Amino acid sequence: MQEFTDQMPADIRRYPMVPIRDVVIFPFTKVAFKIGRPSSVRALEEAMNGERDIFLATQHDATVDEPNADQIYATGTLGRILQAQRQDNGQIKVVVEGRERGQSVRVEQDDEGMFYAHVRKIASSDESGYRTDGLLQKLHTLVEQFLRVSPDAYTDALHASLRGISAAQIADSMSSHMRIGVEEKQDLLQTFSVSERLQKLVDILETEIEKRQLDRSIH
Repeated sequence: MQEFTDQMPADIRRYPMVPIRDVVIFPFTKVAFKIGRPSSVRALEEAMNGERDIFLATQHDATVDEPNADQIYATGTLGRILQAQRQDNGQIKVVVEGRERGQSVRVEQDDEGMFYAHVRKIASSDESGYRTDGLLQKLHTLVEQFLRVSPDAYTDALHASLRGISAAQIADSMSSHMRIGVEEKQDLLQTFSVSERLQKLVDILETEIEKRQLDRSIH
């Protein structure tokens, strides 16, 4: 991680951070999840007492109860807390809206284990042009093919993803809704180029369609 001393660069801000398990949160999406760790509850309360902004980054290994900074991906999402409701078991159910990609350049923990991340926002460029347009068209076609060979597919979510107002929004919404592994999703989050992200989604859908077609031919 980047080192700096007393003077923080102008493009870096400090946010409360929550390490999350088994999920990757993307910009342009709303996600509900539960927070139970005391340190994460404190980070949530800190954010709620301020501007409700929080940095959400996924753990490398979901089985680790108390991860250290090196066990958390540096690339995450800056989110805005929309709702927070304490449950009977002491956990807090949170609804967060992903706003922007961010990359932690330094992570700190206080004496009680609460994380703070010094985050540089990743600028989102809405790439346009023949390549992006072609990939979007191919993505639409592949989604329809995927739905035809996947009777159990999450049709509404995928169709909603395709109605995004920009290529970046379509790519991130689709990445969030695809039923793929955490590592694949993290790779999509860490792919900052919109056209490269669309290409990876095309590749993923083509692979998923091949798998479904093979399953149908066997059975």
